[in-house]
Amino acid sequence: EEGATVEFKVKQGPKGLQAEEVVIV
Repeated sequence: EEGATVEFKVKQGPKGLQAEEVVIV
C-alpha cells in the first residue's frame, strides 16, 4: 500500500531459521 513500509526479518527460531514479516504503516 502507499505509505506503508514492509520489512522482512530473519530470526533463529525453535525449528531453525524463520522469516518474520513486519509491517509498519
